[in-house]
This record gives sequence, structure tokens and C-alpha cells, in this order.
Amino acid sequence: MKTMQTAETNLKVSQADTRPAIVFSPHYMGSLRYFEKLLPYVSKKYRPVFLILFTKQCFFSEMAAYCKDKNYEFFLMDEPIMPSFVKRFGALRSVIFARHYVRELPRFFA
Repeated sequence: MKTMQTAETNLKVSQADTRPAIVFSPHYMGSLRYFEKLLPYVSKKYRPVFLILFTKQCFFSEMAAYCKDKNYEFFLMDEPIMPSFVKRFGALRSVIFARHYVRELPRFFA
């Protein structure tokens, strides 16, 4: 399961950087560029990190490529693998998504 691409895509953060991280989670390119306008003000006090989720698949790879080109620190999270019958049951699908988030998010900040 491919949930995070850290070695190739993330900017290496030095150990001397002790600023707390602030996480931006853009849903499409417009919100990513809006958050980018905030970076000069936020980066003085915080270490900005982009968390790119699978919610809008059409923008997923475009946002990852944009962050990579700009050398921003970012994390990618793919959709959890689910059996085909689960997609029909909304409540069960929500539980699987929540469980996936709970397991994957701590790995980003380890």
C-alpha cells in the first residue's frame, strides 16, 4: 500500500529546525496557492507543511508536483484499500477512512 512518499518527494528538514509545524491541507490548486501566499508570514514562527489528501484525485498529482518544484515540505496520503462491497455502505466506509487516518497521520510527524 502506497500511503506516503517521503524519500523522493519531501524536502529534508534539518534537525536544528525546532519550530512547531503548521499543517495546511489544500483540496485543490487554488487553495494550495492561497496557502502559499501565507507562507512568508507563517514561516517566521512555524514550519509550514502541506498534507495532500486523496479527496480530489484529479488534483492529487498536480499538487504533489507543484510542491516538489517549489521545494515545500509535504506529505501524500492515498485512499485506503477497501473491498468492493464496502463502497456501498457509507457508515462502514467512514469507519475505514477514520481508521486509516488514525494509523497514517502519526507516521508523518515521527
